[in-house]
Amino acid sequence: MLDILHTYYRLLFTICFFAAIGFDVEAANPEKCIFYWGDMQSVLLQKNNYEAEISVSPHNFRKSMFSQPSLWNGKSLIRDFQFKFEQMDISVATNKEFFNQLIPALDTKYAQTAKAGDLFMIENIPIADGYMGCIKITINKDTLEVTKQRYEFVDAGTSSNFKALARADWGAYIHSESHADDRDFFTVQEFWQTLKTPPSLEWKADRTQEKMLILISFHDISTKLNSLVIEFDTTNHAQNIENLMRPYAHLITPGLSVRLELKTANQYHTELQSLLQIIADDDPRLALRRQKNTHKFSVEWGDLKWNSNQYLQSFPTADGNQRYTDRTSFLMLRQEWTNPEMYQISDAFNRTKKLKEMLAARPIIRVDGKEIWPYSFDIQYDKTNYSIAENELLPYDLQDKLYGVLTNPNEPSSVFFTLKNIKSKSGYVFDPLEFSCFLGGYVEQNYASFDYLKRQPQSTKFMLNPPTPNPISDGNLRVEVVVPNGANAVLTVFDENGKSRYRESKDFPIGLSYFTIPAGMLEKGINYIFVSTPWGSRSATVQKK
Repeated sequence: MLDILHTYYRLLFTICFFAAIGFDVEAANPEKCIFYWGDMQSVLLQKNNYEAEISVSPHNFRKSMFSQPSLWNGKSLIRDFQFKFEQMDISVATNKEFFNQLIPALDTKYAQTAKAGDLFMIENIPIADGYMGCIKITINKDTLEVTKQRYEFVDAGTSSNFKALARADWGAYIHSESHADDRDFFTVQEFWQTLKTPPSLEWKADRTQEKMLILISFHDISTKLNSLVIEFDTTNHAQNIENLMRPYAHLITPGLSVRLELKTANQYHTELQSLLQIIADDDPRLALRRQKNTHKFSVEWGDLKWNSNQYLQSFPTADGNQRYTDRTSFLMLRQEWTNPEMYQISDAFNRTKKLKEMLAARPIIRVDGKEIWPYSFDIQYDKTNYSIAENELLPYDLQDKLYGVLTNPNEPSSVFFTLKNIKSKSGYVFDPLEFSCFLGGYVEQNYASFDYLKRQPQSTKFMLNPPTPNPISDGNLRVEVVVPNGANAVLTVFDENGKSRYRESKDFPIGLSYFTIPAGMLEKGINYIFVSTPWGSRSATVQKK
């Protein structure tokens, strides 16, 4: 009994002592903590018992699973802690290898199947002595439209004038110069063999050797994952690739396409790029060779022009379907007289006449220089699909509708429509190809003209910090953007003559993010930088020495 009384009085004395000196027991725990997991961020408040709820799209939920979580405890960023996600115990450490081992299970068990309405729980987040935080995650509707992959690239580095390498070879089937063995289709084993083989580089005589970067991008999955970047190291290449790819190895299965790129580290010029389509070991497309089996394919409709090499064939499958040799592509066609250099055209008569002639004609399709005729196709505009039979023209009501929009006497308008489902009796298979057409102006912000952007007022709803360093001579330019909510931002750079030099589009989370522009993309003199967002646009200038 005396021991109990003794303990009671000691406890009472301790409480009274801390009260006398003004110590708040509750204040020993932080008022606010922040839990970070990729694009998911949640504030845990003491007044709410460190409980919170967040809503995230399936797209951002899956991206987050590939990022290591961290915790701000009110004083510092914690990278070594444990918590529980659903039925999984998650360990986070400074050495990311611990968390990387969990990524395949997180992705396959939860992220790949997450859909609107699903609920997930993060529990046992360590806050302070005896306190644990928890977060309820609700999956909302994914507002991000995952578009089909385009073949074409906006990259000045692909021009031979910019290249630092005379030749680049990556494994047995990827070459910068056309080679009889060039392939597009690989088994899983061939993919890994190619990826782990160090690229062979031959530098131009007048170029100094510099660091090279390897970029690995995943396509044809339900959400877009960030590209992986690693510095090329000839000696340790295979091991470096294995370490980099370990969290993503479970994705390498038939049906996936992976883009490999080699870029110079300083100027970010593309020296080599190839899209590897992974297929099953018994797939007949493994026998195809790009140089031998592709055809020169072109589409011309007025000033809309596009050409590329396509296989234009298919193979029957056991279930009676067709296995196409060409990827489902979304290829952009843009009217020539809407580019920045021609934006000032004042001859309205010739412009409208040219447009009328185009709409009253059919697109011209050629394979190896020979026109394909007859053929049928579909055109989709304003959520309506029009089927155009062989030898038929566009319906008159559609011609009038497009013409009326494009000849608006006020601000030049733009239209977007899609050509698809091309069918012919030529023996060539066009089914996977679709053509996104832009006419009369600029629909996407990243194709806005210099004159148009200059006329836009400076938005006050987001921030564009001054680019650094300014002036710049080499290295990279950093352009910081602060947005009030997660959104897509488009950066466009023009030189003093109003010619587009660089474009980049990024999905940014709420708060501070940034673009990185290689100095080699800027023209000497004054460069104009525009950043367009859903809240408007802002601009800045930077000088290139």
